[in-house]
Amino acid sequence: MTYKNFPVFVGYANKDFGKTAFFWTKDEQMLYADSVSINYSSSSKPNRRLGVEVDQDQQYVYDADISCGITMGFYLYAYPRNDGGGEGAYAFLMDGGELSDNIRGNGTGKNYFPIRIGENTYNKCYVDSYTIDVDAFQPVKCSVQFKCYDPPKEGPTRFSDVVPFDEYNEYMSGLGIITANTCELSGLYDDVVYGDVVPKVSYSKKYARTPVYTLGSIKPTSFLMDAVESQSRIESTGLSNFANYSGVQLTGAIALNIKDGDGNRILPQYDGGFDFVINSGAKVNSYNYSIQGGDVIKSDVTIDEVIL
Repeated sequence: MTYKNFPVFVGYANKDFGKTAFFWTKDEQMLYADSVSINYSSSSKPNRRLGVEVDQDQQYVYDADISCGITMGFYLYAYPRNDGGGEGAYAFLMDGGELSDNIRGNGTGKNYFPIRIGENTYNKCYVDSYTIDVDAFQPVKCSVQFKCYDPPKEGPTRFSDVVPFDEYNEYMSGLGIITANTCELSGLYDDVVYGDVVPKVSYSKKYARTPVYTLGSIKPTSFLMDAVESQSRIESTGLSNFANYSGVQLTGAIALNIKDGDGNRILPQYDGGFDFVINSGAKVNSYNYSIQGGDVIKSDVTIDEVIL
């Protein structure tokens, strides 16, 4: 079994899928993943009791359901399918609600998604965090971490023998991929760094939630959102402002606009484009710069925003 037999699909928000029910959305939701990792861990504790020898058949006790984390990396395409569509597969990265045709964002961390890897289906997957990396002249890449609350618990890993290559082959070449030189950094970023040369930008967001359990259930019935934070790192050739103990506060937004080679934004349903924004009021709390002999000055600024 090789990687080409393990396509990765992220389905529609707040849906659960079995083996066959997933196929009605599958062909539209495939990601161009170059890596995926699934980690299972149990909530085991040594079964020790005062004055009693360890029972070799019951060495551990379990006080919660199994934990499953999914990490994947994938490249962004303006139109993943060869019919010019499929960009809704990236909707889970956005905080918005319903877009169109049953496509939703993650609802600021509240919505869950089904994920299919090969022929194994992982239901109730919540976005824990993601990062968009934009390096000069490199493909734009995204890495995402999910927490799954309904993973497969029996059977082997299963490969897929019905991979829809005919739906995607035209764009699987490098011609359809979004690269850094087609994207745009907009807003007041030159208030914190020199804006003439920006070779690297990254944007990340993380969500923290507390599962709520009812008596007699090992699965959570709901979740409480505890925190949502975003962060942007910008590399440049200098700093515009040094900061005192309270950092530098943004007086306007800074946005990373994802665009294709024709200058069009993907997911235009989201306020005109697929943008990752650090809003006014965010703080520059850490920065550094360095100079090597024979080289130019290099600066690195981290901007943090508390959303919830």
